[in-house]
Amino acid sequence: MRQMALLFRLYGNFCWPPSPANASNDHTQPGVVEIFFLDDGKNWRAALRWLPRSDAALREEPKLEKISLVDPARAVDSLGDGTKPVAIWIDEPAEDDWLAFRGAFLIEQYSDGKPDLRLPLAKKVVYNAGAKEESYVYSGLRILKNGFLAIRLNLPLPVAQAKESQTPAFPLTLEYMTKKVTGGEDPSVIHGLFGGWSEEISGTGGTLWPLKNHQGVKQLRLGEFGLSERGSKPAEFVSYRENTPSIGKYWPANAKGFAEDLLSRYGFELGQNAWLQYGENQPDDLSLRFTRLSGSKVITGLTYRVRVIRNEEPAPATRSLLLRIRVTFYGMIPAHSRSCFATNWAGGGSTTCITALIRMVKSTAGSAWAKIFPPIARSPGT
Repeated sequence: MRQMALLFRLYGNFCWPPSPANASNDHTQPGVVEIFFLDDGKNWRAALRWLPRSDAALREEPKLEKISLVDPARAVDSLGDGTKPVAIWIDEPAEDDWLAFRGAFLIEQYSDGKPDLRLPLAKKVVYNAGAKEESYVYSGLRILKNGFLAIRLNLPLPVAQAKESQTPAFPLTLEYMTKKVTGGEDPSVIHGLFGGWSEEISGTGGTLWPLKNHQGVKQLRLGEFGLSERGSKPAEFVSYRENTPSIGKYWPANAKGFAEDLLSRYGFELGQNAWLQYGENQPDDLSLRFTRLSGSKVITGLTYRVRVIRNEEPAPATRSLLLRIRVTFYGMIPAHSRSCFATNWAGGGSTTCITALIRMVKSTAGSAWAKIFPPIARSPGT
């Protein structure tokens, strides 16, 4: 009995035609790209369906007789002007890359016909801003020449991508086999995982690097593992320090990200941050993790976590954390001041984790201020 399974839907405003040689968004086509796998009794075979925006609500699986077998060299032509639904097999051998759908802003992953992951994407970013030749990098889907399909993700971040890039997005490339033996590994298992980015047309250059060491991950399926700056074969994490040649090209600058990108947004200003350090602690303390809302089975978020610890008794003058309240008080006051509705840092030694819960509270007059609640104890997985 033949079985069809939907694996991905990518929504976007895609560069058209979706040729590997076309990275211009002068002409775009809004719609949805779907990836299905069919179990024909011997193999899982991959098929692609294009739905223009007018048909994006379609949820029925494509009928087998409607899935065309096309010459890879004619795949772009088979999609026409993008105004009609088209389904094609994509598991045929090819001498060159077939297709490149550039410009996705949302990805959905499915299991048993239901979504288990839904994430927004940065559609188009530049990771090498300021370079002699800046390179645009798109989120999207590529059908490759070697029997693989590649999903390129630019995941939005609250901090700069790396010490050498100020772009607030995190690049990740996932490669899947377009044909797998039935009864073997599930088609949703990632065959190749890559950090960094590459140039759109050539697929080379940039910082693209294979993340081959992931022995601590039980199942390499999108959403089922986290990414960490550190660790040796960490359980359920892929360690960038263990995989990449230069962490500065691949991971956020932790001190800068904590002080400028995170604290600053909530109204804080940190004095000299030399009194903060990042100890050799747990992989999840410097990590990116896929998250679900309470009670939900669908992954809808990405959590960036950075944990800082205090150095050995620095001079008090360098340990300042100030709350900006110029509008009300015309100045700065220490965050531990009682007049600022605050409590002290978590005390008790040089390895104390600095954490605080911040909430915006509105008064009856309609003004707002930051209220800092007592430091909260660190618990595993938070």
